Amino acid sequence: VRVPFLVTTETIEHPVIGYNVIEEIVTNEHNDLLSEIQSSFVGLDNGAAQALINFVQSADSDYLCNVKTSKRDVVIPSGKQVNIQCRVNTGPICGTTPVLFEPDETMPWPSCLEINETLLTVKKGKTNFIEVQANNPTNHDIVIKRRTVLGRLQLVRSVTAIPVKLREETVENGSQVDQTCKVSECSVAFTNETQPMVGIPDHIKNIDLKGLTPEQRSVALRMLAQEADAFSQNDDDIGCIPDLKVTIKLNDETPVQKNYTAVPRPLYPEVKSYVEDLLNKNFIRKSTSPYSSPVVCVRKKDQTLRLCIDYRELNKKASQIATLYTGSKRHLTVLGEIHGSQYWTKEKHTIKVL
Repeated sequence: VRVPFLVTTETIEHPVIGYNVIEEIVTNEHNDLLSEIQSSFVGLDNGAAQALINFVQSADSDYLCNVKTSKRDVVIPSGKQVNIQCRVNTGPICGTTPVLFEPDETMPWPSCLEINETLLTVKKGKTNFIEVQANNPTNHDIVIKRRTVLGRLQLVRSVTAIPVKLREETVENGSQVDQTCKVSECSVAFTNETQPMVGIPDHIKNIDLKGLTPEQRSVALRMLAQEADAFSQNDDDIGCIPDLKVTIKLNDETPVQKNYTAVPRPLYPEVKSYVEDLLNKNFIRKSTSPYSSPVVCVRKKDQTLRLCIDYRELNKKASQIATLYTGSKRHLTVLGEIHGSQYWTKEKHTIKVL
């Protein structure tokens, strides 16, 4: 491609001089991008122009999609903050994914309207509905025209939680006020079959109960209402049993110290953000133990990253008490327990290891 390039020792995202102008042309919704590029660069053949378009379109790997308003005008009342519902074409999403909404730099909406960056979540599928907050601080209504581009969605690699400490209020005698909120107990009552999901939280309303008899369905709905807290609300809600602790007894006191397996350099950014997320969500904690086992990077079926720890040497030192029901003995026990059963469940607990 015969365009000016910037030669530098630094790693930058835009190596072409005037890249922002080229990107504006290519990312806009023109019908004939090829002719647009060829008219801008005299003497550029079709193959080189198409290569430039492909380069620009694939350079921003974090870009997901644009965010537009619906086919109707949106009215923001004076002095109000409104959540604008927008349908976005995200393309195939394998699972619940955090995204960042970034307002459009050109601000095509009326002046004085405030639209800020927002951290959102999109669900599995090709299309999603999101809500963008718009604040109107003026004393008159503001109208956003239909199909207005509000901004775009960017993929988020890592979310770092920032601890927020509330200001402690004091009473007249100087003692601190306990900042707790008491909520009155709520009771759940099932009325009739026309409202079978009354009292069921949103995160478990989509459970399929079609294969159950009316009596079984009634029992299942009662169980869901009573045990709603036992169901995870999202992919990050794995739960924990703080009172249940496990101590692994070893055959000797010599620490297992295995050399760390080098992480492939192309995976450094992904592994770093993966570990940061685990730390921020308190799934793991920093260790000062003399024991060390190598970590292996594995790709799951959906191509996401999984970190596995090679505990084979540590397992050789563990006593049989720590590994209850191993191998065929465990399998026979499970088969005996589920024999004759029509339904069965699997439990998975997160426990602390000492």
